[in-house]
Amino acid sequence: FALNLFTIKQPIAIFLAAYEKFPAKEFVTLMQYIVVLSMRYNVICGKSAKSQESLYNDIAVNISNGKHSRASHIKKAPEFKKLYPKDEDFIAMFKTKHMANIQTVKKIRYILTEIEASLSGGIRMTLESSSIEHVLPQNPDPSWKKSFGDGWEDAIDRLGNMTLLGTAQNKKIGTQSFADKRAVYQKSGIAIAKKIADYDRWDKATVDNYQTWLAQQAVKIWHIPYET
Repeated sequence: FALNLFTIKQPIAIFLAAYEKFPAKEFVTLMQYIVVLSMRYNVICGKSAKSQESLYNDIAVNISNGKHSRASHIKKAPEFKKLYPKDEDFIAMFKTKHMANIQTVKKIRYILTEIEASLSGGIRMTLESSSIEHVLPQNPDPSWKKSFGDGWEDAIDRLGNMTLLGTAQNKKIGTQSFADKRAVYQKSGIAIAKKIADYDRWDKATVDNYQTWLAQQAVKIWHIPYET
């Protein structure tokens, strides 16, 4: 699902080779590794797809010739490890990530839903039951601009200005003040919304803080364990 959502096509050669050679369980594990790498390399860090495709082709060749016969062989392969962004690099890029809602609503929902699920025992909110809520509204009125202060234009499309919220609740609060929204977030039962309710005000500093916290959750979700 994630690869289709983010239109990531570079792993096709790997999947074709592995489908012919790998047992089903190993193939599923390999897909999980590729999703993690894609979320880090392509989606958050925005690195070169051209370089990735070349290294993926090398991996595919080694699957076909029998050098790689398990998913663990691929995650340990030099080509794969070269592509895998380090935790600190992933966090650094996630902390400032902008995603324009109109163009990427499904992608934003996927990222926030996966983080919420990790905090809520694996329970995933459905499309019908939730929507993306911008804390600082997408079209803020003068009072919101004044209360937020400098940097409001840049903050609107940052992941650190977004949460999931029940669809009915989202429509109800609209562009209300942060104090009013905060009360709704606190009662929402949604972990990432309740995190926002911990803040006394909403400005650039709190957007930075909340987005850093999201990054710290994300790095644990999209993670491949390597022996140290």
